[in-house]
Parts: sequence; structure tokens; C-alpha cells
Amino acid sequence: MKKVLLSALFVVLSMQLSFAVYTSDDLVQIMKENSAQIRIEEANLKQSKADKQKALGDFFPKIDYSVSGAYIANPIDKIRVSSEDLMSMFTWPAGTPQPNANDEYIELYKGMENTQYSFALSLTWPILTWGKLIKQHSIYSSLVTIQENKLSLEKKKSEAEIRSRYE
Repeated sequence: MKKVLLSALFVVLSMQLSFAVYTSDDLVQIMKENSAQIRIEEANLKQSKADKQKALGDFFPKIDYSVSGAYIANPIDKIRVSSEDLMSMFTWPAGTPQPNANDEYIELYKGMENTQYSFALSLTWPILTWGKLIKQHSIYSSLVTIQENKLSLEKKKSEAEIRSRYE
């Protein structure tokens, strides 16, 4: 019986010690830090500001580059033709003297290296957009203003609700 009374007394005392006294300003501050709706509105505002920055960035040129390389294990060798084979491809009109073909080879292609490289650079600048970029930036600027107003309204609404319940 004594154990039960001591346990109950301990629970009552610990409950009294755990309760803190909050002012309405403290509750408003806690609400602003922990409100899920305010966090959502802050995230929406952050996204709107990022969209506005992206819209501003669309005015500037974009530079793209690429570099590639390849190694060919068995590249194409030299392409050579003997002068006799080359002379035999032609039909000579009757009565014209035929040039003498010696045993020399004529090089048609010098061959390929094992490595190949490719470099590319491109610059894209939106010059003629018929006002689309300006309107896009204007819309995102308006959206930022709307999101700021929604966040402010949500904070005021939550603060008014806490103050009305507290007082």
C-alpha cells in the first residue's frame, strides 16, 4: 500500500514539474517553427524563387561542349594500287599511244591512326523569342509575390488562432 501511494505521489510530482508555463508569444514562436503548413508554404516559396532564377537564366546564352576519343585496334592500312592495274581500268581510243606502266605503286590512302578524337563546342543564345522569356520571368516574379503573401497569410492565420485560444 505504501508503495502504491509513493508511486502515485511520485507521478503527480513529476507531472507538475514537467509542465512549463508558456506565454502566447512563446506559443506563436513554437508554432512558426513546427507548423507543417508553414513549412509547406516556405518550400513553395523557395521553389518559386528557384523558378524565377531559372527564368532569368534563360536570357543568357548556353554553352555546350563535348570531347570524345576512340581507340581502334585494327585500323585501315595504306591503300595502294599498282600502276599496271590503274592503267588497265581505262580503255584507250584506237590509234592513241598507251602510256607505259612501270611496276610502281600509287598510294591512294595513307592509312588510319589507332586513336581518333572529336571536339565539339556550341553556343545557343535565344535572340528572337517573341517576348516569351520576358513574360515567363514576369509570371515567375508574380508567383514569388503570391507565395510570399500566402506564407505571410498562413503565419498570421496561425498566430491569430493561437492567440484566440490562449487568451
